Amino acid sequence: MKAGRVPVIIADDWVEPDGPDWASCSLRIRERDVAKLPAVIANNEHAWPEMAAAARQIWTEWFSDEVLFDRFGTALEQLLECRRIPEWIAQRVPVWREYTWAARLAAHHVRASMRRVL
Repeated sequence: MKAGRVPVIIADDWVEPDGPDWASCSLRIRERDVAKLPAVIANNEHAWPEMAAAARQIWTEWFSDEVLFDRFGTALEQLLECRRIPEWIAQRVPVWREYTWAARLAAHHVRASMRRVL
């Protein structure tokens, strides 16, 4: 995109990140249609100059060195605003994985002690 090239996204489950207008600057194709890629590109060749200019513009506005740090900061602010519980509480609540690990460890100790008894 920095070079003004049109990204060709070959994916079925790709979820485009919020922000840029991906449809204006990229070409998407399903994975099962990858064999048709040359024909799809040829059919869209008339739109290539506009899409290339849009790709460069979007890269400049969203991913260039001048704006990337601010974009990360804004994204982090949005994440904090969307939290369901305040950060000071989230830091003190154990993660579910920790409970799972503790439960497995306890089960291991119970089994090991039962083996010794039997």
